Amino acid sequence: MANISATDLLHVKNNYFNNKLNASHTHYTTLDTNFKLPASRPLDMTDSNNPLTVVIPSSAGSSTRRTRYPSWKGKSSLLLLLLLVCIISIKQTSVILKPYLPRPSIQYYAGALTSEDKQIQPPAPSGAQSALRPLELLDHYSERPLDHLVVTNKTAQLSPFLPSISLVYFAASTHMLRKRDSLYSFENYLVKFEGSVTHTWLSILNRLLASSPSASSVTDDYLVIDGGMNTGFYTLLSATQGFNVHSFDIQMDCFDVSKLLLTKNDVMNKSHFYFNGLWSDSSKHFSVEEGCDPGRGIDDYHESKQEAKWPLRTYNVTTTTIDTVIAAIFNSSPSEKVAILKLDIEGAEPAALMGLDKYMDRVENIILEFSPSRMHRVGFNDEQIHGQFKRLVDSGFVPYLLFQPRIPFDQWFNDTWLMEHLGVISTKVHPIIGQNIENITRGMTNVILWQIKDMKVFLDAQLFRASNILFTRMSS
Repeated sequence: MANISATDLLHVKNNYFNNKLNASHTHYTTLDTNFKLPASRPLDMTDSNNPLTVVIPSSAGSSTRRTRYPSWKGKSSLLLLLLLVCIISIKQTSVILKPYLPRPSIQYYAGALTSEDKQIQPPAPSGAQSALRPLELLDHYSERPLDHLVVTNKTAQLSPFLPSISLVYFAASTHMLRKRDSLYSFENYLVKFEGSVTHTWLSILNRLLASSPSASSVTDDYLVIDGGMNTGFYTLLSATQGFNVHSFDIQMDCFDVSKLLLTKNDVMNKSHFYFNGLWSDSSKHFSVEEGCDPGRGIDDYHESKQEAKWPLRTYNVTTTTIDTVIAAIFNSSPSEKVAILKLDIEGAEPAALMGLDKYMDRVENIILEFSPSRMHRVGFNDEQIHGQFKRLVDSGFVPYLLFQPRIPFDQWFNDTWLMEHLGVISTKVHPIIGQNIENITRGMTNVILWQIKDMKVFLDAQLFRASNILFTRMSS
């Protein structure tokens, strides 16, 4: 092998790199080993199309693009920008959710309030307040929202025997209310199960109004007690007819919903709210969660309680008796009779009837929901239920089963079948309006009702999960 000096090796190396650089396809044409960057003009090595891409000369004669990652200052800028976007989003969301956020201070009239295992006691009532009296008129009774409820004008003709009704009621088609929320559907109160109650209700009020040349004298003499007001449909119906209504419920939300309807119909002055349960005495105390008819309305337009934007509270509620209620009302008003006493109180109807004794002869009509399973859960057996219903019959009330959709159409006027299976007979003439209903078709089910002739057979049959019963003294 020939000897090669260090000088020769350095010469070969320099020639190799010079040839490589000259052959590359870049904007560099020569290699000047003495070239220095001007201090005032730094070398721009960025691609004009992408400021984060640097062009590096390649020995293969092509340009290779490599991403230049932002420096720590660039990262800080991006983080600040992201934080600003989040703040703006949160601000906008809070504006959207503002109607559903809990109010900073709510004035409650009655009942102990518990929240997060802490009991909040309202101010002790004064001596004047210790007696039964309506709730004070407040802007808001609970912390649950109403902003998703939209109202509109509704008009309906229940039957040819009654004038049409016109109300401002919920527009249940709004996106915040599900179609199954029959509680908010005006049409639900016009047909079948609830329709028969509505038709009977209006029949009673219209007959009373027609009995006197002066409507004001009738509405002064008679009042309505709505036990289990719920969203207040029947309270509203009575108030728009001119009657004073005393409405009872054990859920604060119901007062808010009903107040909305009454205010929109300009009849708030006709209604009085009571935060009490109706029972056989005034000694019972029980707890109830917020929510107007849980599971059907404003409680579940959010998917779950965890996603709700308001706190879940529990109220301690006290009971009162119907006798106490009537006595208090008669002592403070010119009224002398109760046109309608409604009891739809989740199985506590027998207990409420036990609290009606002294003033039973002042009540003209009782409309109640009969649900054996609920009454059993409250603690009443069949004998106790039958005893309370029999007491009403013995005092002069005539009982009627309001339309029950589970009775076959071809048996509506078959008294043999009706007596055998239900202890009832068909009603050829409507007991309140005095009109012949024997030829009523399927399209007017709200007019149909059957007289209960054997209460024991009827109660023992228990063919229906729930039914509505009218006890009336106005049977023509």
